[in-house]
Amino acid sequence: MAQNTINMDTLTPFLTLDLGRKRIGVASVNRLKMITPLPRLVIEGKFYVALKRHLDHLIDTYHPKGWLIGLPLQPNGLPSTQTMWVEEVIAWLKTTYTIPIWVENEVLTSVEGHERLHQLGLRMKKHKDYIDSVSAMIVAESFLNKQKS
Repeated sequence: MAQNTINMDTLTPFLTLDLGRKRIGVASVNRLKMITPLPRLVIEGKFYVALKRHLDHLIDTYHPKGWLIGLPLQPNGLPSTQTMWVEEVIAWLKTTYTIPIWVENEVLTSVEGHERLHQLGLRMKKHKDYIDSVSAMIVAESFLNKQKS
């Protein structure tokens, strides 16, 4: 996997992706390390065709200098079938784009995301509209916190 450190002076902004087969959460990180959840991407049709279309649009809009990908490890740190699928997508990203890629463990980000949305007073029925991008935001927070140490 890619090295998990980033020089925030030269490699900003970057986009965080919480990959799913149907929905992808996205968050942006700017030069000031401010994290903004963006609207989720909905994959319709062939996965890689739709993903490339969405990512090309994000590149044109945000001009990221890096991708941060949430890696779904199990709570015990071991990979799952979802981990292997995300690693396949990362391999595809590396052959499709020249943007550097970092990875961050995303274990329990959905649980924390639901808690945050609940604290904001959002009814559970509406969580599905936001949870993927809030999870991407939490992955970015975790990654940035590790950069401080």
